[in-house]
Amino acid sequence: MAITKRSNPHTSCAGQFVSCSFVVLLRKSIPQNYNLQTAVVRGVMGLMNDRTTKEKLFFVIRVFLIAFGFVTNLVAVQSVPDTHVPNPLIFFAVIPIMVLLVLGVQFINPSSGSTWYAPSWWVNPFSFSQPYQFCHLAFYFFLAGGVGTSISSIYSSSSLKFGLCLVAIGLSGVASIKLSQYVFTRKNP
Repeated sequence: MAITKRSNPHTSCAGQFVSCSFVVLLRKSIPQNYNLQTAVVRGVMGLMNDRTTKEKLFFVIRVFLIAFGFVTNLVAVQSVPDTHVPNPLIFFAVIPIMVLLVLGVQFINPSSGSTWYAPSWWVNPFSFSQPYQFCHLAFYFFLAGGVGTSISSIYSSSSLKFGLCLVAIGLSGVASIKLSQYVFTRKNP
């Protein structure tokens, strides 16, 4: 004689009742609006909680300017003939040399800070004593503008090659800042 397990209607109802009660209690203990927030919002808010008001302001300024560069290049049609645009790969050779020259001048500039802090989203990008901060903002602006122009080339007469040049300027500039941190180690903390 085989023993088979039959579900008892009373125990299955009790199990469903306990399960539903647990879900209701869980929803009441954790507000629904918290669950609806995206991970990005929770991540940014987590970063923002430990910051001062000044640091939050500098972060918002940077994000606003970079978003402005993206949106304006996404919306504005820049009809630049491809014959007037150089090969984007040239910028990977030219930009590091230019960044090192400009930061080299800042290195010997007496009004430059005695210590240069690594690029940060939370520091004033317009401080004359911290040249890494402005370069960081400027090259991310170029990068965002290049992505916007490249996307707009799909539906308008904007040049894809021009957009790729802006992306190349941004990428090579960000890499150049990293390189310059090794070259000018005496200024880094």
